[in-house]
Amino acid sequence: MATESFKGREWEAFPAILAGSQRDLPGSRKSVAAAQGALKGYYLGGLVCDLEALGHGEHLKLLNWGVFDRHIAGALWQMEDPLKYQGPEEAMDIARVIHKWQEKAREDANSAGAWICGGLCRSGGCERE
Repeated sequence: MATESFKGREWEAFPAILAGSQRDLPGSRKSVAAAQGALKGYYLGGLVCDLEALGHGEHLKLLNWGVFDRHIAGALWQMEDPLKYQGPEEAMDIARVIHKWQEKAREDANSAGAWICGGLCRSGGCERE
């Protein structure tokens, strides 16, 4: 732990815990920033991989170009009842992948102690799952 590595210099431990440290001490490079970067890579890597698997990268290009942003937002809004969605099928495909990774991130955060409602919380409130 960083606090034990910085005995006598505890004021240096807090920044080391948050952002890491260049000092060659046990635990000095294990930081909140490093953990956040790893999680970001995990979720974005999964999202990109799933989008590329949809159509040889064409869906990822559509998402990057922003052509279907409004349709994707509409598809995400209709995720609970996809039969009501009236837009392009590609937008619904992209929305399904985004929803999958949103739910994965929400479930992981809740497992770590967060309290994040499922879906878009349209009901105005949510109960602990």
